[in-house]
Amino acid sequence: MPRLTTTIPTTNVSELLLKYGISRQTLSKVWKRGQETRSQDDRADVALKRKSRSGRRPKRTTDEVEAAVKSIPPHLRITFASLAASSGIPPSTLWRVLQTRKLQRRTSQLEPMMTDKHKADRVDFVRSFVRSTGNGPMRWDDMHDSVHIDEKWFYLMLVNRRYYLWHDEAVPIRKFSSKRHIIKVVFLTAVARPRYNYNSRTMWDGKIGIWPFVSVVPAQRKNKNRDRGTSVTTPVTVTKPVYREYLLKHVIPTIKEVWPGRRSEPIYIQQDNARPHVEVDDADVTMAGCSDGGAHCRHSRQ
Repeated sequence: MPRLTTTIPTTNVSELLLKYGISRQTLSKVWKRGQETRSQDDRADVALKRKSRSGRRPKRTTDEVEAAVKSIPPHLRITFASLAASSGIPPSTLWRVLQTRKLQRRTSQLEPMMTDKHKADRVDFVRSFVRSTGNGPMRWDDMHDSVHIDEKWFYLMLVNRRYYLWHDEAVPIRKFSSKRHIIKVVFLTAVARPRYNYNSRTMWDGKIGIWPFVSVVPAQRKNKNRDRGTSVTTPVTVTKPVYREYLLKHVIPTIKEVWPGRRSEPIYIQQDNARPHVEVDDADVTMAGCSDGGAHCRHSRQ
């Protein structure tokens, strides 16, 4: 007679639970019944004791639930409660159908509303990066002559900040008058594709510069921290004249100073279509890009 083993081997418990979709208590009952009914030929009886079809008959079939859900417009299927109220199906029934993955949660993302002209312009923009190699195949441009500029927002202070501290160290205390009115500053950034600089024999990281849109002005009022007239740094609203000034004073001179190689070829400063940005054929920007006898900078849009 085989020895009775009441303990389930722990090696494959997780795999069995996942395979058959049962709980640990059900697995324990089946194992115990099989051990108790093991015969001389080492066969266990774990047959289901239910007779034919058992359990309460469902009020709605899967097809009926599917028809009810599909008849509801999408704007009434945003929440579980609105779907249950609109379809007339109890939330418990919808939850059981959701567990079978017949009903699924899907995320809808906004997409740009583009006309045929927008699509054609995007295709032309992509085609501008394709270069011909004579009789050989077409190839993509290496973009070693492009500089990307864009605005980035940064908060003066983050509400939540993570620190790595020892177990007996205290968390640094940070205070601010109101976390709903934290100053946010715009920065103009300029980056290019990293590459190897053969002149200096070093790797150029492609970081050209980052400049905050701020100004230093005298304080108009006195408070407990400073007197009236003290120089304070304040954010500046980004307008087209301000953007042009930053291009002329910061971006173009820095590009000419740090650009590695290819100074005989034009350098394209690429920007997006935001409203404060200057036009591609702006006279002041074009003149500044061609001056000093160094690298020739041109303006372009994406």
